[in-house]
Amino acid sequence: MKAEGTNDADVIAGIEQRIAKAWVERDRSTSDAILAPEWSVTDASGQVLTKEQVLQQTFASTDRKIDSMAIDD
Repeated sequence: MKAEGTNDADVIAGIEQRIAKAWVERDRSTSDAILAPEWSVTDASGQVLTKEQVLQQTFASTDRKIDSMAIDD
């Protein structure tokens, strides 16, 4: 549900900011809640990773840490 006076672009931008903050703060539960169960991503090598694979790689180890994230056009 969106607030009166907001458009879809504003809603999406807010979600993007929430997910970026969750990655930086290592907040797996928020990331899990925002991303759809069928969400996937293609990495730089062309490999398709599922939501669970990305969450596991990102949050199960301290080897990878996102220090900052910026959302742009």
